[in-house]
Amino acid sequence: MTSWAVRQLQSEAFLKEKTISPHIDATKKIMEGDRKLLEQLLVADEFDILTASNISIGSIPENFKLAIGFNNLRLIQLYEAAQGMAADEYDKTCLNEFVKNKLKDYLAFNQLSLEEQNSILNTYWDYVDRLSRNSDRMIVFLMSTLIPEISFYLKKKQFKFFSVKEATDWLKKVETILEQHKDEIPNTEEYFNWLKDSGIRKIL
Repeated sequence: MTSWAVRQLQSEAFLKEKTISPHIDATKKIMEGDRKLLEQLLVADEFDILTASNISIGSIPENFKLAIGFNNLRLIQLYEAAQGMAADEYDKTCLNEFVKNKLKDYLAFNQLSLEEQNSILNTYWDYVDRLSRNSDRMIVFLMSTLIPEISFYLKKKQFKFFSVKEATDWLKKVETILEQHKDEIPNTEEYFNWLKDSGIRKIL
């Protein structure tokens, strides 16, 4: 469980830094008029991102979940919630389907009016931005909820006669991950404040 949480944190931060954020930046430049960059991305088929299925990093056997649940049901609930979030590919599937229909044919795209092209690019931006927000949600959930709950569980006295070195070694990697990807790691407090003021609340 500990290794899954830390690996998932690393995976989300890496994908956001190396794939999602660069595509957001590129789309912004294109929307500001960089037609050369647009042509390069179309020719290289670079709008097509995250086409592979999510990698399953691993799970824990049901009997271990049951054993942990007797001591800390909340931990199991948080773990399963995180796994559900990690397995959700809806937004990624929508993005890939949109790219396949709108941004795969270089000649067809260039025959569209500037207004039509901008509409497509705006929609692409929305999809990629949604993936970025999904990554932020997962990162914040892992950092503020699941990983602290795991750390608390490992410190409980029933483990004083058992080695938890492997798990604690994984937890020690968290700070390194946060430092390596600090530009992409959302501030937890700012993220929750943003949630309070976003969506329908912002409109109202």
